[in-house]
Amino acid sequence: MGLYIEGAVADQIAMLYIYLPIIREEIYEFVEIWNNHRIRHQPQRPYLPFGKPVVLYFTPGADVNDYSRTPDRQILAQLQADVVSWGE
Repeated sequence: MGLYIEGAVADQIAMLYIYLPIIREEIYEFVEIWNNHRIRHQPQRPYLPFGKPVVLYFTPGADVNDYSRTPDRQILAQLQADVVSWGE
């Protein structure tokens, strides 16, 4: 019917306002279902984790290594300074 004009910002905002909550709800439901399903133990590959992904993420076993590191603040400041003009 020609009611939506692709280049019109007002039309784009209206579409986001209408459909983004629906999309978010669908994504949250998918994540909840996926993270609560059970990963089966695989006897042929005993090194793979098994159980519920949400439990594995929040309560990892004692044999799981933490490889996270705190980022270097000087490097972050330099990166931010390098891209400050990109928003213009």
